[in-house]
Amino acid sequence: MRRLLLSLIAILVLVSGGQALAHRFAASFTVVQLREDKGAIQVTHRLFTHDVEDLIRTHSAVGGGELTDDNISSFLKDYVGSSFALYDGNGERIDLKWVGYEYTVEDIHVYQEVPLPDGLKQIGVIDRILTETFPDQVNRVNIEKSDKVQTLIFRKGDGLKIADIDSK
Repeated sequence: MRRLLLSLIAILVLVSGGQALAHRFAASFTVVQLREDKGAIQVTHRLFTHDVEDLIRTHSAVGGGELTDDNISSFLKDYVGSSFALYDGNGERIDLKWVGYEYTVEDIHVYQEVPLPDGLKQIGVIDRILTETFPDQVNRVNIEKSDKVQTLIFRKGDGLKIADIDSK
């Protein structure tokens, strides 16, 4: 009997510990594609669905109200637009346009786009997504141009970071 009880306790600890570790690292992943073939900068943000749910619960006027595609879309558009920004080599903000979002149980993908500025040699990035909600948030931004990739890492309190994208 004692052996059975210890086995059950061990199983409960493993199961509950596994759920606690299921995701609880705070991260987002963004890809900034400089698409010369399309004349566009295409941005894709990948966020964990339950992190966005926490964000909406704590920062949205929707609060405990019913979440609909319209109010989630509006919230994400405003939130990502104020938390993520690109700048050209002269320090001028590049005005990203909202394309939309898709979601699954695990992930939310947010899409933005803008025409590729002529002669862009450097790009500045600010990424504060979820840093006010999760103090240990780490945001990874991959900047892709042709076959080159540069990675910038952002944490709470980080400001503008510059990537040299001139393909020589």
